[in-house]
Amino acid sequence: MFQRLRERLETRLSEQVYLDALKDAASGTALRRTRPETGALIMAIAILAVPVLTVLIGLGIIWITDFAIFAVFIGLLFIAFGLYLLPWPRRPFDGIEIGPAEAPEIFAALDTVTDGLGAPPIDAIVVTDDFNAAIARHLGRTILMIGALLWQAASPAERHALVAHEVAHLVNGDPRRRGLPGAALTVLDRWLGVLGVSKRVKQGYYATLNDYDRIGYSAITEIMLMPIQLVVELLDLLLLRLVFIGAHRSEYLADSLAAAVAGRTPLQSLLDKAERAGVIAIALKRLDAARLKDGRELLERLSGAFDDPTIQTEPPARGPVTTAGTHPPTALRKGFIDSLPGTPETAPAPPGLSEPDPAFEAAMARIGDRLLARLEEASH
Repeated sequence: MFQRLRERLETRLSEQVYLDALKDAASGTALRRTRPETGALIMAIAILAVPVLTVLIGLGIIWITDFAIFAVFIGLLFIAFGLYLLPWPRRPFDGIEIGPAEAPEIFAALDTVTDGLGAPPIDAIVVTDDFNAAIARHLGRTILMIGALLWQAASPAERHALVAHEVAHLVNGDPRRRGLPGAALTVLDRWLGVLGVSKRVKQGYYATLNDYDRIGYSAITEIMLMPIQLVVELLDLLLLRLVFIGAHRSEYLADSLAAAVAGRTPLQSLLDKAERAGVIAIALKRLDAARLKDGRELLERLSGAFDDPTIQTEPPARGPVTTAGTHPPTALRKGFIDSLPGTPETAPAPPGLSEPDPAFEAAMARIGDRLLARLEEASH
């Protein structure tokens, strides 16, 4: 009974996010802050205030007691704990960074997209081994992450759609919107670690209370910590849900701008490829690392798996439509794109996306070599 009720509520919520995104795309109000986003922001500020207050309390203890030895010890404990909880800035992507001077052709193509969407220029590209792409602001720079596997598998038109989608996130202010809530989730994760709680759910997906495991402490300690653990778990669940609702809306709105620039068909075919990412794992199992010349050949063989009729993946599970996860279901996104008025079927891709610079190709090859080294290690 409760499961069915929850599924109905989830479906209604997901449909509402879909309809609100359609309305915002049509009216040009993509930058408005929704109630879930406002709620996430308020929660984030409150959560982030805790480590700051903890540090201030530690400093206050030391100051008020006139630097008494025991008080200094207690104060330093407070300060150390507060500093541990604070989410310090870190590099958003782990990969090979390329700048405009090294790869002028592909950056010229990126400039065409950013100029078309009215976005600031991309300062750096980071090539990674992901089947994904993302954009972030870090220390005043705009960084585009390109997953080598996804880029290799995409056609020039799909690459155009991919870049346009990520730049659209920048236009809509999504990196800024996600900054404080993302930092607050980091604080909550550190609280969970201190309290001996782990989450049995991969990053990017919504959890339930059943996904939290309490580990590492004695029974008496666990009983004493349980009320605090439960409060932190509930805060984590609520903030995740609010963040994911906002994330679904941002994906729809980024799709609307990307379709206007790159066309509906390339964007939808890119989404289909992303949904079939499982072919990569199947193709890897079939490959013999010893017979591959280098990492570049590995990337080419893996990208060819999408056109291999002998490789089939399980169709997406048919279940209730939910706002769990950072992205809406592909079927809903494709329907959303079809519903957008006035978007072109296709659009010409900038030439730098089909024939990238030698420096970019070298970065792709290095990522391929890393993947090949892992494949060789796994085969031994």
